[in-house]
Amino acid sequence: MIRAFITGGGGFLGRHISKELFAYASTHEIEIFSYSRSKHSDKGLDPKVVQLQGSLHDAAKLRATIASIYQKQGPIQVIFHTAALTDQWGKWEDFYETNVQGTKTLLAVAAEFKIPYFIYSSSPSVVFGNTPLCGVDESIPYPDPSIQKSFYARSKRMAEELVLAANSPGNLRTLALRPHLIWGEDDPHITPRLLQKAKAKRLKVIGDGKNLVSVTHVTNAAMAHIKAFVALSSSEESASRCSGKAYFIADERPVLLWDFINQILKANQLKELSLTRGIPFKIAYALGHLCELLFRNQEPPLNRFIVMQLAHSHYFNLENAKRDLGYQGNRHKIATLL
Repeated sequence: MIRAFITGGGGFLGRHISKELFAYASTHEIEIFSYSRSKHSDKGLDPKVVQLQGSLHDAAKLRATIASIYQKQGPIQVIFHTAALTDQWGKWEDFYETNVQGTKTLLAVAAEFKIPYFIYSSSPSVVFGNTPLCGVDESIPYPDPSIQKSFYARSKRMAEELVLAANSPGNLRTLALRPHLIWGEDDPHITPRLLQKAKAKRLKVIGDGKNLVSVTHVTNAAMAHIKAFVALSSSEESASRCSGKAYFIADERPVLLWDFINQILKANQLKELSLTRGIPFKIAYALGHLCELLFRNQEPPLNRFIVMQLAHSHYFNLENAKRDLGYQGNRHKIATLL
């Protein structure tokens, strides 16, 4: 029997992890528990998933939930930690409480209940500084926190460090995955934001429009989590090779970002809004900084982190994930994404 506990199991990535887990365990018995702040009735969540409500902020409720599973069903084999505050603007205290303190609490509970495997959904944002990232692998160091312009990136970095430091062979095996810009059918994040800004005529090409970016189809992101679980649990040799490490995850080849965005617009019958002309990076960066100063108490229409994301290349070498996890970034075509 495999029992998996997924934080944020009703979210975009969490739903697909459940789907791939059921497919992987078609010849095994499996129980999946989704732990989220609210119940999800979305058709994308498999009805066989047991939905449990609670917040990572409430350590007592989390312990009681895990204890109840142990008493009624039995031990949990793996935690997939996908829940996070992913906004690009907000208060540091909120990002810290959810992404850092929440992860710390979950790690403590995993150790307390002797759950053997912990897979963390991290982000390449943890290594974003202020320069392009072109084909880098996991040897790239974390940047100085002072140059990270995003509270999200900084908090995910701190959480990832906690997860990797918690790796303890023979006790708790941990691993972090860094899927970049997850997309796919029913995407509730990237695609709606792009379409909203395009319709409002607030989306512009920044820089020369030739920047290459890694993106990750949600099926690839979910499969990477299953591959990680298999690698951690299949043998001591396999576990020793990958535990305590972080891995970049993406589709096989990077895309020209603005071509990709235009394909999304076209797929959603908005070809007439295709983007060809824009503004220089330095001007956009200065505007982003100005917006941050003017919109202190609300989300600004533009900020420096978003400008760098849209103007710079950021794509990654996947060879370590392929070698250690057996990951394959299968290609996917863009269909209607809403």
